[in-house]
Amino acid sequence: MKQPLRVLVSGSSGFIGRRLVNQLRILKHEVFELSRSGSGAGVWQWDPDKQQMDQNALAGVDAVIHLAGENIASGRWTKSKKARIRNSRILGTRLLVDRMSEMETKPLVFLSASGVNVYEANGFLRDLCRDWESEAMRASELGIRTVCFRTGVVLDPDGGALKKMLPPFRMGLGGPIGKGNQAFPWISMRDLVALYLRGIEDERLSGAINAVHPKQVDQREFAKVLGSVICRPARMPLPAWVVGLLFGQMGRETLLADPVVQPGLLEEYGHPFIESSLKDCLEALLVC
Repeated sequence: MKQPLRVLVSGSSGFIGRRLVNQLRILKHEVFELSRSGSGAGVWQWDPDKQQMDQNALAGVDAVIHLAGENIASGRWTKSKKARIRNSRILGTRLLVDRMSEMETKPLVFLSASGVNVYEANGFLRDLCRDWESEAMRASELGIRTVCFRTGVVLDPDGGALKKMLPPFRMGLGGPIGKGNQAFPWISMRDLVALYLRGIEDERLSGAINAVHPKQVDQREFAKVLGSVICRPARMPLPAWVVGLLFGQMGRETLLADPVVQPGLLEEYGHPFIESSLKDCLEALLVC
């Protein structure tokens, strides 16, 4: 694949998007962003709800990275909140694939976010991830190499789950959630960004890829390691009934979920994870 690349990114201002765009630019790739406001150099306007996108957004683009989506864990799931979560992913993906289908010269690769909740037996997030991936994989029918990264809990103190966990843990009020034996499929932000960068260039990667670290832990072990790293006790469990009371369906499908996941294909290809273990990852991110 030629270098540098022209890369179009949705969700570029989000938790993962900010880090990925920064790294792409450090590597001298030419980055373009999709935004509802569409203001600024290299920023194209789009509106997934209306299925509208600037006709020039995909011109000459080598790779499309799709990260945009309503925050899943920001409060209880009302009927309207679930509709926004679903539409932001399904409609955005549909719009991108439909527009790529209209291009005479199509992008070489399409990378789309997804989630490990696809492995749950049932639930809103399971159905969402399956439908989301189905929309994304339509791009493969256009001859575009397509990858859906089924992403676990992304660890970074500047956002996501870890940012929310740190205040109670630092006050000595942290601990396992529910019974504590639920799987906690994690990946560091550094490893996830590196995986997207590999996804752009490694033609062996296609279809669904589990974006999680190979050394997985359960909720209890995660709480223990986090408490140890920040020098605080982590023995205050959050019972399942309290999770349900405080967060409703959102809490049950995120905090109490039990998706057992391994990065089988990445291990088969000898992917070099940056972090050697959860402890090393948290020690690199946090101090007592």
